[in-house]
Amino acid sequence: MAWLLQIFFISTITPALETQFNGFISAEGLGYAEELQEPTRTSDIILSLQPELDLKFNKKSRMHFKPLLRSNISTEEKQEQLYLNVQEAYWEIKTHPWRVRLGQNIYNWGVLDGYSTQDVVNGRLLYNPLSSDKRGAPTFDLQYEGDVIQVQALYIPIQARTMLPSADSRWLPREVIFNTQNATDDPISFLLPQTFNYYFPGYTELDNALDNNYGLRLTSHLSDFDLSAMYFEGSSTIPQIGLLASGNLISVPPAQTIIQATSDIGIVPTYYRQRALGASAVWAPSDIILKLESTYIDSISDEPALSPWSWQSGVGIEMPWNIGSTTMTTILQVYYGKNEDPAENMVTSSGRLFDRAAIAAARWSLSANMNLLVSYLYDYDGDSSYARIAYDYKFTDSLKGEVSADLIEGDPDTFLGTYTKNDRLSLKISYLW
Repeated sequence: MAWLLQIFFISTITPALETQFNGFISAEGLGYAEELQEPTRTSDIILSLQPELDLKFNKKSRMHFKPLLRSNISTEEKQEQLYLNVQEAYWEIKTHPWRVRLGQNIYNWGVLDGYSTQDVVNGRLLYNPLSSDKRGAPTFDLQYEGDVIQVQALYIPIQARTMLPSADSRWLPREVIFNTQNATDDPISFLLPQTFNYYFPGYTELDNALDNNYGLRLTSHLSDFDLSAMYFEGSSTIPQIGLLASGNLISVPPAQTIIQATSDIGIVPTYYRQRALGASAVWAPSDIILKLESTYIDSISDEPALSPWSWQSGVGIEMPWNIGSTTMTTILQVYYGKNEDPAENMVTSSGRLFDRAAIAAARWSLSANMNLLVSYLYDYDGDSSYARIAYDYKFTDSLKGEVSADLIEGDPDTFLGTYTKNDRLSLKISYLW
C-alpha cells in the first residue's frame, strides 16, 4: 500500500498544486446456481480499491494516477488473490496543438459499446471473460490536435501480458476442451477426467511479440461525422492456448480426433506478433447515433497453430427515449466476422462470440438515484445466449448498491454452453469519494 500512501502524501503537502482526489472502494459477492467439482470455486467475494489522483502543475502540465487493486478472497491462488493493475499513471504536457503523455495508460480506439473489434492495444485480465479489465501499458503517447485532423502515435517498449484465470476458476472448461489447434490443423477434443487440476508452467513468446509495440490513429471531425483509421503492430491481446496433457486416443480422423485425458491439464499461452488495421465512423445527426467499425488482423508470427488472419466488423444504433419523467437509452449492435480457424471453448475464445452475434441493451434512468440495465447477447453460430439484468441504487452521494443476475444458455459444444453452470447472482456495495 506504499503507493497509496505516497499519493495521499503528495496531495496533502503540496497546496500550491491544483489537486483532485477521488475514487471508490467496493465489495462484491457472487453466488452461482450450480456447484462444480473441486477445486473449482463455489462463490466469489471480490474486493476492489481504485483511487484516482490528478496533480495539475499549470495549464500545460499535469500528472494522473488511477491504479486498481483487486482481491478475490474466495481463492487460494495467488494470481487472483491479490492483484495490482496500474491502469493509468502518466505525466501529460500540453502545448497546443501537441500533447504528450508518458507512462501507464489504457486505450479505447473503437466506437462500439461493450465489445469493440479495435481493442487491440492493451492486454487484459480474463478473470471473467464476459467483463474483463484492461491492463495498463507503459506508453509514449504523442498526439497532434488540429482543427480537422487528430493524429495519435503510440510506442510501448514492453507490453503487459493478458492474464488468464487461476486454476480454480469457473471460467476454465471442466468437462471438455474442444477445437484445440495443433501442427496438423486437425481439431482435437479433450474429454476431461472427473477429478483433475489445471496448472500453468509458463508462457511462450514468438518474435519478441511483447517488445516494441506501436500504433497510429487518425481521427477527423466533420460536422455530424466522426471518422477514424488505426494501425497497431504488437503482441496479440489474446494469446493462443497450448495444452500439456496425457490421455488415450478414442477417435481419429476422418471422424473427429478425441482424446480422453488422464492427467492434470497444463495451459501454456503463446503471445505472438500481429498487425491490426481498422476504421470506424460515428454519425450523430440528432439524438440518434449510428456507429460502424471494422478491423482486419494479420498474424506476423508464422506458426501452424496460429490463425493467419481474422476480420470482424460491427454496426450499432443508439437511441434515447423519454418515458414520462424518465429516460431510457437503447442500443442495438450487430457483428460479423471471418476466421479460418474454428472457435475454441477456452476463455481466450470469448471474442469469437462476435463472429455472428447481436446485442440488444437498454439503460433506464428511473430517477437521479436509480438505474436499470438489461442486455441480451445472441450468438448465431452457436445458437447460444447471454443475458444480464442489473439494478443500482445510490443511497447517498457516497454509497451505492447494485444487484445483478447473469444467465447463460447454449449447447455443450459451444463457448457459452461450456459455462452454463455459471449462472449467478451478484450483490455489490461501493463507497465513492
